[in-house]
Amino acid sequence: MPLSAAELSSLDEQGFVVLERLLDGVQIEAFERAIDGLRELALGDPQAKGAVTGTEHLPLDTGLAPAIDAGLLHARVLEAVTHVIGPRHQIKNVSYRSPRPGFGQQGLHADWTAPGVAGSYQVATVLVALVAFTASNGSTRVVPGSHRCGKLPPRLRANADRHPGEIRLTGPAGTAFVFNGHLWHSGTRNDSDAPRPAMLASFWRAHAFNPQPAS
Repeated sequence: MPLSAAELSSLDEQGFVVLERLLDGVQIEAFERAIDGLRELALGDPQAKGAVTGTEHLPLDTGLAPAIDAGLLHARVLEAVTHVIGPRHQIKNVSYRSPRPGFGQQGLHADWTAPGVAGSYQVATVLVALVAFTASNGSTRVVPGSHRCGKLPPRLRANADRHPGEIRLTGPAGTAFVFNGHLWHSGTRNDSDAPRPAMLASFWRAHAFNPQPAS
């Protein structure tokens, strides 16, 4: 089903769109099994990566598991990405991120080093929730409309400081959140009693030069 006029308007004005339940429970379970195998293969000790930061990170590749392609390369996701950065783009930085309870807080940031300019946005970001994203389990926060302000996010006094305009992106397991990579955003602290896994990827606009993304 193509994106609606309201969904396209949300991408333009708010900087994000929420596409609910693109993956079902069977797909998510199959993906988690693939992650278990990747974790064992890549790390040996499943707890090795993320033991210090409290957030587990694993690099992924499209084609590793059907659910990766079904989520990150879903037709509705790609339509949203194309709407933000145009039809010529490439997928980058595909990964799995799972903050454990008490962890996951980040400072507000954008995914590009320069402010966004309408008509030439450079990056779109996709998150696919593997459990429900709630207001308390480390869901992503965004500042709606900040991709249009022509500025990079301010350096707040501490990672946990709230921006007065921020909201949380919430939705059931299997939901994809697609947002303009110039939108101010970050992970938040997981205050639940379970990990909050998601897969994510950046899509970059294809261009002749090679500006650097935000670190």
